[in-house]
Amino acid sequence: MKKRKFKIKWLLLLLCGMLAMVACEKEEEGGSITLKGDTNLEENKVGTVLNSMVRLIIGDKRLIGSGKSKVTANDDGVIEVELSMQTESEPLKNVLSRLAGYAEEFNIDDSFSTSDGNIKAKGKLFNSTDGVAIVNSSGRQAVVMKYDVNVGDTWTYKTKKGTVETFKVTKKSTDNDYNMGFTKIKVVQVEQIPAEPGVTKVVYTGNHKFGLVEVAVHLEDGSVISLFK
Repeated sequence: MKKRKFKIKWLLLLLCGMLAMVACEKEEEGGSITLKGDTNLEENKVGTVLNSMVRLIIGDKRLIGSGKSKVTANDDGVIEVELSMQTESEPLKNVLSRLAGYAEEFNIDDSFSTSDGNIKAKGKLFNSTDGVAIVNSSGRQAVVMKYDVNVGDTWTYKTKKGTVETFKVTKKSTDNDYNMGFTKIKVVQVEQIPAEPGVTKVVYTGNHKFGLVEVAVHLEDGSVISLFK
């Protein structure tokens, strides 16, 4: 599987949306939600640049690339983030191009490739003390991470096409069991089953202090792309 991990303090990750709450309001149990929370965060400041790594796993092969995410705008807590990466890996480029189905929904360019063959994508996120949401082209949130949750909690997001995607909390650490660089932290993991063909699931990993620390995109061919810091 191809894996991509990224930590945006936060961003996110979007790519898959390229695909980051003080209280969360549920329209209905298990229904759609909207995040609130404090957005006056250091990582939300325009000009903030964060380095990230991209890892692609295809069978026994592992390909690594490096990238940067930059906050280019902040409109009352909704930040615009540009992710750029230089890579000579054709397999990685091909995998990312397969995620372009999210472009229309989240107002991302319809291609992740630039004229010089590198990777670039831009999207909008709502990043607060409560969680991370991708903001679609009509300004509506697709919540991908919440911190004040319990394992088994679910919510949904209805796309402009009318399809409904479900997000489910699959893990909430009680110990520091996630490796982030040279430190261990507690995390929440949220799993999304996308309606978009070609992607079997997307796993978001976050921490209330460090934000979104990883996004792993699992594809139908068994490859995984992880974007991480």
